[in-house]
Amino acid sequence: MEMKKQLDIMEAMVKASRKSQQKNSFYFILWGLLMAAVSIIEYYCAINHINIWQIWPIAGISGGLLSYLHGQKERKKSEVNTTTDLFSKYLWGAFGITLVFMVAYSIPNRLHPHPLILAIAGLATFVSGGVSKFKPLILGGISLWIGALVCTFVVTDVRISIVYAIALIAGYVIPGFILRKKERDEAR
Repeated sequence: MEMKKQLDIMEAMVKASRKSQQKNSFYFILWGLLMAAVSIIEYYCAINHINIWQIWPIAGISGGLLSYLHGQKERKKSEVNTTTDLFSKYLWGAFGITLVFMVAYSIPNRLHPHPLILAIAGLATFVSGGVSKFKPLILGGISLWIGALVCTFVVTDVRISIVYAIALIAGYVIPGFILRKKERDEAR
């Protein structure tokens, strides 16, 4: 009887962990679509010799604000916080801080930040997928790493923006929609 009880507890923990990860579909979809759209705008502007670098901080601040508001709303609805919630909070918080450092380093050194951003996004997404045992996120992380490699070694001109957008759609948006569908299916 004791063994059955332990197995039930472990199964409940795994289920809570997966459910916790599914709540993150909003963030993957938001950031993937937002940054892919801005990247496509960047590409269009670059080929037309229009410099509007300001679109990046505006998009980042807007995405951050939407993420914050959504997070507050979700926190009020949340019944429990799992270890996965805590892990995810620290992982993506560290991602955000590292992202700021990478961009702050890249710009004055005239380095394109896209490959670096894709590399760290790949790491965080891959780890998130591994922890939750969700293959679409693992594959999403790999897609982001492939995008980083292409941006670093293959495409070195304005087409980096297109590769960046494609990598974000493959790495964030598609897994995000799969997570959302899974969440809705399990809610039924």
